[in-house]
Amino acid sequence: MRLFKIIFVALFATVAMAGCGLFEEKLEKTIDENAGFSVFLTEDATEQQKSDLRAWLEKEPGITEVTFEDRATAYAKAKQLWTDDPEFLESVDADSLPETFRLKVKDAATAREIRDGADGAELKALPGVHRVIFQCTTVSECRELYSPAAPKPSN
Repeated sequence: MRLFKIIFVALFATVAMAGCGLFEEKLEKTIDENAGFSVFLTEDATEQQKSDLRAWLEKEPGITEVTFEDRATAYAKAKQLWTDDPEFLESVDADSLPETFRLKVKDAATAREIRDGADGAELKALPGVHRVIFQCTTVSECRELYSPAAPKPSN
């Protein structure tokens, strides 16, 4: 009976470890398929700055989709995302949310290249850009970002 328990525990541990590996592979695939980032604009971004920024983004290799989100669209999304927090929604209106470019990229490696390379620095310095936020690009980044013990990013 003792041998049966040892075999069961060893088998369970092996299956669990294999399952974790498969789960991590699935997460990596999901991160790759949904890779992207957001470019939040300054409150006073001009139409020319927005146009120049769109042109810069559209010429960047690896960016597969460029979507502009105006304040009204951002507010509609906020109302959907925060339905369970009416107090927060009362403190926000369309004018308090920034206009944003939402970008999809070929894969997570492309997002890392843009974020960590010269292109990322150039993008952050373009007129009209307030902040550039990248989604996590690896499983370990996601763990750090979304772990309950992780320090929250400062604004």
